[in-house]
Amino acid sequence: MPLTRRRPRVAACVLAVLFALFVAVLTSQAIPRYSARYDQNCSLCHDDPTGGGKRTAYAAQYLWPVEMVSFAPDSVSLARITPQLGRSLSMGCDLRTIYHESTADAGAHGFQQMEGSLYFYIDPDPRFALYLARGISGNYEVFGMARVLPAQGYFKIGRFVPPYGWRWADHTAFVREYEGFMPPTHTDVGLEVGIFPGRLSAQVAISNGARGNLRDVESRLAASGVALGRFHLLGMAWAAGGSVTLQPRDVLGVRRTGGGALGSLNVWRLTLVGQMDLLQRRSADGKETAWVWSQEVAGRLARGLDLLIIHDYLDPDLDYRTGARERWGVGAECCPVPALQARFMVERLRVDAGPATAGEDAWQGEAQVHFLF
Repeated sequence: MPLTRRRPRVAACVLAVLFALFVAVLTSQAIPRYSARYDQNCSLCHDDPTGGGKRTAYAAQYLWPVEMVSFAPDSVSLARITPQLGRSLSMGCDLRTIYHESTADAGAHGFQQMEGSLYFYIDPDPRFALYLARGISGNYEVFGMARVLPAQGYFKIGRFVPPYGWRWADHTAFVREYEGFMPPTHTDVGLEVGIFPGRLSAQVAISNGARGNLRDVESRLAASGVALGRFHLLGMAWAAGGSVTLQPRDVLGVRRTGGGALGSLNVWRLTLVGQMDLLQRRSADGKETAWVWSQEVAGRLARGLDLLIIHDYLDPDLDYRTGARERWGVGAECCPVPALQARFMVERLRVDAGPATAGEDAWQGEAQVHFLF
């Protein structure tokens, strides 16, 4: 049966069963994980309010080395962990290397350097800062930021990743890869404004709409935004919101728009994060509408050790009965000491090849080593 006929609700039912199993087998005391687990905005851990990139001093010196690793350092070792290079200058870095195997003939095999990023944060005044990030693939972010708006608000101007959906660390998540957030062409030049009234957050950006280019390549601007609310219900921490993107016509006359929902749930030792979007592509040849979603279920087995289940689904053109792609994965992520993280995944990729999608079914395996500071 084609993947598109099975409909995403089948996968949703399977995830509901997995959810129930996790709740049944995991014990009831845990430390939350990431934004959903800690029931906080991304700015708790990152100097960039939209998330990702350099970690805050709180995350680098306390949250990560004390709360999120298997073997917390002693007081002497903990005192060595400081991102500060001076009173107004701090730094950070990420280095990810993976070994990937696939049964597909055209699949990736061997070692790959996925990330090598260096970050600098200069804040001579608590209200104003300069952010610099440089990666090995030539991608970079550079922007100035002013935290001067009401409701803990800010604005930033420069080159950055536009706010849209969850900023997944896994760039191969379908909602990031298919929607144009795969490095090095995921940044754009523009202006972003964000506010955080109470347990709500909203971020909007106006940019060139020419991701990866140094200069604008057409006359219209792009817009994107995300809004999220956090609340507690039935003893669980929830987050729900949505995002939208409006891209101008490119040099080929193609205009892209999209939007969808995102959310998270944290209960006991279980964290569920998901995003689903409808994307539209208009050109002189007609209109294409795509459906894409990604989600991750993480169960905390012990401090610094998580069991992961991921699921991605993509139908690039709803007008065709073929063309869907689906990925299921299971694995583990461990953080034994503050500077090291490892991730191991086994994935099943199913491709209903058609006019809109090429490829073949495959099993994939991945081992990732992540050094961070």
